[in-house]
Amino acid sequence: PARIPHHHRGILGYCKALGVPLEVQVNENRAALLQASTGPVPQRRVQADLRGLIAELAAKGLERGTLEAPLDEPDLEALRAMLRRFGALGADHRYHGSSRAGWDRPPGAGPEAPRALPPLDARLLLEPTLWAGAAFTEGVDYAATMLQPVGGMDRIAAALATALGEALVPGAEVVSLRRGEAGARVRWRGADGMREETAAQVLITLPAPLLARLDTDLPEARRAGLAALHYSSAAKLAFHCARRFWEEDHAIYGGISWTPGEATQLWYPSHGFHAEGGILTGAYIWDDDLGERFAARGPAGRAAAIAADGEALHPGLGREVSAPVSVAWSRMPRAGGAWAEWTTAQRRDLYPLLRSPEGPYHFAGEYLSWLTGWQEGAVLSAWNALEGMA
Repeated sequence: PARIPHHHRGILGYCKALGVPLEVQVNENRAALLQASTGPVPQRRVQADLRGLIAELAAKGLERGTLEAPLDEPDLEALRAMLRRFGALGADHRYHGSSRAGWDRPPGAGPEAPRALPPLDARLLLEPTLWAGAAFTEGVDYAATMLQPVGGMDRIAAALATALGEALVPGAEVVSLRRGEAGARVRWRGADGMREETAAQVLITLPAPLLARLDTDLPEARRAGLAALHYSSAAKLAFHCARRFWEEDHAIYGGISWTPGEATQLWYPSHGFHAEGGILTGAYIWDDDLGERFAARGPAGRAAAIAADGEALHPGLGREVSAPVSVAWSRMPRAGGAWAEWTTAQRRDLYPLLRSPEGPYHFAGEYLSWLTGWQEGAVLSAWNALEGMA
């Protein structure tokens, strides 16, 4: 599984034009879990208590007259009203808990009134897994509505391959690039051996690590720049589950749980609700050190480590999962990493060089955009390069 933000109009336009059906990807679910030092906590409770804490602190600041803003009394009263609503504060401008956080005693049909959960210890809310997980979907590229192709991300590639027909040569490996009088010569290896093609212009979309190592006549400055660009060591692992225990036991339908362990994120499927079984993404790792540790293990070692992390969120998970499949992008020979990660200095000094054409060579890829790691970045980069080739 993966995700497409609703405002990535380029890749979504291709999905529409190519007839790739889409469905909602549940990126945020307040029933999902955030692993605290005391155990897993539902995201709804963390978000509600964070808002309550912040609103209470702001209200106390107003009481003490510490607000440095040109507001008169009606403005201040409007601000107090906003804080009461924002943080679910009581009439005393204090946070005493809220049904937003969930129920200690849920509403039912019996004689007892429902009772909201009490606030968490404020110090617990300072743990990075909690506040980072709670704020994750505030990012513009992670906010609802998120989408995904029905059947997986490769449905986009499959639809493109169908549209291109015989113009696409699958399994071809470029061996070298050389400039010539007629433009550029491309030597490549296919199923029937070595081939060579000549073209007036060539659009090169290889990832930077691969292009840096390829046999080319590119200037040394460009080759050095490509080699200097860091690519993320992100990784994923998925399990098959015969029982959708996250739905049956926890009422979690889609979304992401967070752990401070190596697994980092656990994704629940956004489709097939109440089906017999499902695919659980047990890990999505993007920290380089964690990603390289994960990549260094064999398949069985990866699965064991991620299942152990998942036990902290879902005790008994190890008994529920099977058939692990993993990918470490840093070990993929035709990728060299998951996505480019530019430094500020590289954006200033290197980005203009790498995105500029070089004689008959033109360049495109997610790394030549401001949306690295997203298909949208690759699409926009390709469109920009094609304008230069026109």
